[in-house]
Amino acid sequence: MKLDLFYYDLPEKFIAQKPLKKRDCSKLLILDKKTGKIKHDVFYNIKNYFNQNDILVLNESKVTKCRLTGFKESTGAKIECFVLKK
Repeated sequence: MKLDLFYYDLPEKFIAQKPLKKRDCSKLLILDKKTGKIKHDVFYNIKNYFNQNDILVLNESKVTKCRLTGFKESTGAKIECFVLKK
């Protein structure tokens, strides 16, 4: 697996610093797998995108204010870790 395939530019101004008051109003990005088209919606409409027997897995992890940076000794590649708490 080539990790550089996962790189994308995400300007800091687009990273939420705190959750919305109405969490179900969060933005939702939808990809139509058949056409490759992308559209935007809000999370409270997520039920409209499920088929019978689909499963939704929720990730309830939170990011703490802890970031570790370093370099891989063997290659010099930059490493960045975000520390999560349970």
